[in-house]
Amino acid sequence: MIQQLFTYLGDDWRALTAGQSPSPGLTLTLGALELNQRALDRSGRVQPQPIQQHLALRLPAVTAYVLEQTPLEGSLDAEAIFDPDMLSERRHALFPGDFEIDTAARTLHLSASGAARCCGATQLALNYRYPGVGATQEFTQHFEAAISAASWRLVEQWATLFLALVVTDAEALVARCNQASSETPYSAGGFSASQTLEQLTLLAGTPDTDSGTPHLRLQGQVRGYLMLRKASPPAFGLIEQVISPGRGAGGQAVDVEIGVAFGKEQY
Repeated sequence: MIQQLFTYLGDDWRALTAGQSPSPGLTLTLGALELNQRALDRSGRVQPQPIQQHLALRLPAVTAYVLEQTPLEGSLDAEAIFDPDMLSERRHALFPGDFEIDTAARTLHLSASGAARCCGATQLALNYRYPGVGATQEFTQHFEAAISAASWRLVEQWATLFLALVVTDAEALVARCNQASSETPYSAGGFSASQTLEQLTLLAGTPDTDSGTPHLRLQGQVRGYLMLRKASPPAFGLIEQVISPGRGAGGQAVDVEIGVAFGKEQY
């Protein structure tokens, strides 16, 4: 559940130890995965499920892009992203006339105005809702970070610097992982899953005196939760209109209030 975290930790470690000779080592190993059995939001009811999706734009040649799920009408917002993950990153919102959704083909089509608005952008960020079943599963993922160096003095030095890296940057690391997970959730066959990390903690350390090279093995854990979703059958739809006869079975007057769904008034 924390492979993206391992990637970021490895990148930050290489930046921290750049230019050192001999370079200290860091080995990250997954430990046990614990699943909390306390039920969280497992009703099984079909209801609108949120999803974020990032598409790689290939303009002007390609103006049609496949969606992961079928959006509920009126729920999709889109932004063109210029220079993603750079200091110069900027976003332009698309308007309803800039795209059309082919629900049968589950495809977004950019119109001429939409393609013009996206000119120069490399990504299209989508936020929408689709009908499905959702559940939440809490988890704790254990891991080990082994610090190695040429001497125990250097092991101590780099282990404490690794602690400084993790402890002072824990919130930023968690936020980066959550951003990556929300943009590229796992999906296949109508099912999707994304994880949200909540806390990164280093718990203890054990010197390894049996190996040929001095090692300090740090034990840590990450707490978080999984959002597990299943798309509903295509026949599902939200109620868009309610017609009341004005009287109930007992003759009482029936008052039907106007509701709002996804920014649209329903009568």
